[in-house]
Amino acid sequence: MGELKDHVVKEFKEAFSLFDLDGDGFITADELKEALKVLGDTPADQVIAAAIDEVDADGSKTIDFAEFLTLMARKMRQKEQTLELLSAFKIIDRNGDGLIESADIVEVMEALGEYITLEEVRDFHHYREEPSSQVKGIVL
Repeated sequence: MGELKDHVVKEFKEAFSLFDLDGDGFITADELKEALKVLGDTPADQVIAAAIDEVDADGSKTIDFAEFLTLMARKMRQKEQTLELLSAFKIIDRNGDGLIESADIVEVMEALGEYITLEEVRDFHHYREEPSSQVKGIVL
């Protein structure tokens, strides 16, 4: 896996071996379920099957090490994207209260060359189904 550094691959190999309970080089649904149970999680069989199907490139209904690396690389990218979004949110959330106010949205849009009014932001609020003025950390 070219995008992962050698030391990261080594760490993932160690993690893989913790999931591969019988040491045959494959993680089965039962092994995945058991390993997750040890970690305090008890996902339904459908969730386990979906997790395996997500990376099971060869259709074996198991995860080999290459597929495990693919999964881990994907998870690392998702985590990086989440951190980038949180960073962007914190830039817009000027007073650090976990909320983005309408005026902040207008200011950011103007900085991006898009000019909208407070009224347009508030109109957007009326298209939402929820009656609350706070949704997912955004004040409209």
